[in-house]
Amino acid sequence: MKSCFVLLLVAGILLFGCLGGTSQAEEQIDASKEAVDGGQDDLSQPTALPSADVLMLGRSVTEGWADFMGLRFNDELGGFAGSYQGRVFWAIHLETPPELPNSVDEILERNSGRAKTVVFKLCFEDFNPSEDNAQMNEEFVQRAYAATSRHGQKLVVINALPQVAAFNEEGIRANHLTYNAWLQDFASSHQGVCIVDVYSILADADGSLKEEYAAGEEDSHWNRAAYQAVTPLLLQAIAKCA
Repeated sequence: MKSCFVLLLVAGILLFGCLGGTSQAEEQIDASKEAVDGGQDDLSQPTALPSADVLMLGRSVTEGWADFMGLRFNDELGGFAGSYQGRVFWAIHLETPPELPNSVDEILERNSGRAKTVVFKLCFEDFNPSEDNAQMNEEFVQRAYAATSRHGQKLVVINALPQVAAFNEEGIRANHLTYNAWLQDFASSHQGVCIVDVYSILADADGSLKEEYAAGEEDSHWNRAAYQAVTPLLLQAIAKCA
């Protein structure tokens, strides 16, 4: 009888120990799972978008510039963002004329205080042979300057973008030269404005986009060689205006 009692006691102790160990192990597993889940939640949180040193405004050529710099599309910004040569760059798409100046106002208002310098560039398609074209483009620059001045920002303006020979006309070339000369006068008489003279690098003697810088014979977008040629000028202008 006594032997049976001892056996039952030992079995109970072993059974209790096994049950207790299982419970402790389950608690450890649950705790580990919570820690992993917590880490995943932290990783899934959106990273705060840092303010920009430079906000670039333009269309397809500007987006190509963003790609050249290695910027990536950011949902929060609605544009491209990243670091290049020690500066934080943003690139946001502008509307086409006549909505272009309103687009500048809206973007700068939405991102007020989040960018130190604004780079403004018209597209090659914004130039045509009409007599009032240069004046219209000058007014776009004036609107951009007024907007950046309200927000305490510096303004860097890219001058005229030449088109490939297939689409270049004497009237377009004349408006390019008129616009570029006006830009220089505007920058010299307005504080906080710098000009990037891409035209002198990219245009040939006839005012057409040089073949070595064109995306194609009938495509005035820039290729990688063009971006490599003009980006140092952009960085110099940004440093000058800073």
